[in-house]
Amino acid sequence: MDLATLAIKKALAGAWDEAINLNERILKDEPENVDALNRLAQALAQKGQIKKTQKAYRKVLKLDRFNPIAKRNLEKLKKAKKTKAVPLDQNPDNFLEEPGKTKVVPLVRLGSQENLLSLTPGQPLVLEPKTKSISLYTKESQYIGRLPDDLSLKLSWLVNRGNRYKAFVKVVEKNRVLAFVREVKRSKRNKNYPSFSSPGSKTTSLPTAVINDKK
Repeated sequence: MDLATLAIKKALAGAWDEAINLNERILKDEPENVDALNRLAQALAQKGQIKKTQKAYRKVLKLDRFNPIAKRNLEKLKKAKKTKAVPLDQNPDNFLEEPGKTKVVPLVRLGSQENLLSLTPGQPLVLEPKTKSISLYTKESQYIGRLPDDLSLKLSWLVNRGNRYKAFVKVVEKNRVLAFVREVKRSKRNKNYPSFSSPGSKTTSLPTAVINDKK
């Protein structure tokens, strides 16, 4: 296993000290390796080493001035107080569960591990509905994954009839991303159609042409 793959594996497992060491080893031989610098910065941030994190991201931007990961995270760090807390795109209210309106969904057909490594819990994701699928991206258009086919079909139908949704990263691990999906608007046309089924629900079922979510 090469050092980059091992560094990604350690980061996804939350082994930040080992991730720092591995990325520093890569940078010793390849000081202009932007991917390694971004990985190093994230690991340093998780350890609360804010000044070193900022230094690493600034070096990224010297090498790649439009790098979306470095630009976004430097903006976050500018808002950080002088504590070990790293600012995340997280609002606790985002994860309040409401029957029929929210669901934690394991994504399928995941993007690259590099893309997954750039995620933080609470980070907003962009939903892009298509005819029979809904893909999720970061604000910088990095592909993260898709909703399962049955749920994609159902939510696409509801979106076409006026519903609106938001999604956030709930959990990110190696080969596993859980997204928290929230219904933020239910159109009048969909008033009897819950976005997500819940125990004891007595609302009208969707038309048979639409595949219901399984849970």
